[in-house]
Amino acid sequence: MGDNGVLEDQVMASMEAETVRRCIQTLPEIDRDVLMLRYIHECNDQEIARLLKISNDTARKRLERAKRRLIKLWMEEEEHAAV
Repeated sequence: MGDNGVLEDQVMASMEAETVRRCIQTLPEIDRDVLMLRYIHECNDQEIARLLKISNDTARKRLERAKRRLIKLWMEEEEHAAV
């Protein structure tokens, strides 16, 4: 019984990861870039700013905006999946 629960959790996590990947792909490139730098390459705000040749403040603002857009898209995907 316990193995089925673990398998179900793994399947759900995989499905959620795929939804997040789809959502990220629909974001503008500027948003994808900051999200990838933060969460895939584990860059901090200063590193993101340096790599994108922008100020630290701009890097923080872009990251916050990208996260808000991603969450909005993810919630829309979840709503469609529930219908």
